[in-house]
Amino acid sequence: MGAGNQKDHHHQDTGEKYVVYLLQRLAVENGVAITNDVDEKHDAWYSYAEDRGVVKSFSESMYRKNPDKHCEPYFKELMKKYPNNKFDFVDVVMEERAKGNKADFMIELDNGNRIPVSLKNQSKHNGAQLFASTWIAPLNGILFDRAGQGIFHNPFDTNKTFLGRNSAVRNDFIKKMGYPEIVSIYEWMDESYKYLKEYYVGKQVGEEFVYNEESRFHYNIADQLDKDRKSYGKKAARLFEKALRMLPQDKVKSRMLKISGLDGQEELLILGKKGYFCSLFNEKYQKARKRVNSEKCELIYEIRGENQGIDFTYVDDEGAIFKPFYVPFTLNLNGAWWVKKVECPITKKKVPEPKYEGTRTYVGGVDDGAEIQWQERKKNKSRQFAPSTNTFFNYSTVC
Repeated sequence: MGAGNQKDHHHQDTGEKYVVYLLQRLAVENGVAITNDVDEKHDAWYSYAEDRGVVKSFSESMYRKNPDKHCEPYFKELMKKYPNNKFDFVDVVMEERAKGNKADFMIELDNGNRIPVSLKNQSKHNGAQLFASTWIAPLNGILFDRAGQGIFHNPFDTNKTFLGRNSAVRNDFIKKMGYPEIVSIYEWMDESYKYLKEYYVGKQVGEEFVYNEESRFHYNIADQLDKDRKSYGKKAARLFEKALRMLPQDKVKSRMLKISGLDGQEELLILGKKGYFCSLFNEKYQKARKRVNSEKCELIYEIRGENQGIDFTYVDDEGAIFKPFYVPFTLNLNGAWWVKKVECPITKKKVPEPKYEGTRTYVGGVDDGAEIQWQERKKNKSRQFAPSTNTFFNYSTVC
């Protein structure tokens, strides 16, 4: 999903609910449903789309076309794998995210078993973006045990917790754990985020948030933003890699298995335009997942050339298990400025729309109804500006 593309975001969320509805409908039609609640699940996706004004556009998007094409053959494979069972399909996005898990829906079987499934609905089915976070979040996940969303257990008293964003408490714990050099890396990341947020957006002054006028319009800062994205991203990647080498490698591997979705906590379903990939039915994937979780498997990693990211590879005595997966370090603009793209009639490429005078009304999201000038910063959305990492995984060796 493109950062800041509100309509695509709504399409994606609608698509998750639509898949649950389609699978439940197929279960009912094939006489293998535990519960006949198809109407409720139809209302769930339709009302979500209707409330956001995307019913028509969703129906024309890949987020609907992919499920329409692939859910039936996927369901037939499911019945073949579990020939004597009945099924329900349940939307579990909210509750699973609160637990720090990736599942989007749950397959509930009549024998009491539940199979969590992470759903990707996208153009291609042989790769996926699996994890997005701030620069600091993956380090927190290695150093501390999670207690909730952004909350961790005190490493010296597990009955107590602390907020990951509380830098003073967090850094004190890290020093006591014997990693003072990692504290300096955290401090650079914190200071960089503070500077970049204040320059490109603004800062809190008392009870008021004061926006930086210099960065109000994207055309004034576009070049500098690109330079900062690259330079800060490069340094963040190199410091992150340095921190990883200071930590116990079994903990690093354990965290990266979670990030790359290979810890066995969820199955994966990718719906693409030309095909689909499902870990539940794929013997090559299941064998590879078993290998990466073996003690024989080692996680190796290195900076990708002069780029602003790290390549990670799972290796055992048979060689590389998957292709390297890439974790870039960048800035998530989160649609901070309204830079609308249109198709160039000559090149057919997407380019910024021509400049217009006055303001136009923005529709959708937290800035709905705002009057915004050409390439002006969006007041509410821009406050989500943050440093970010992503994890891009390639499944072509097992597809």
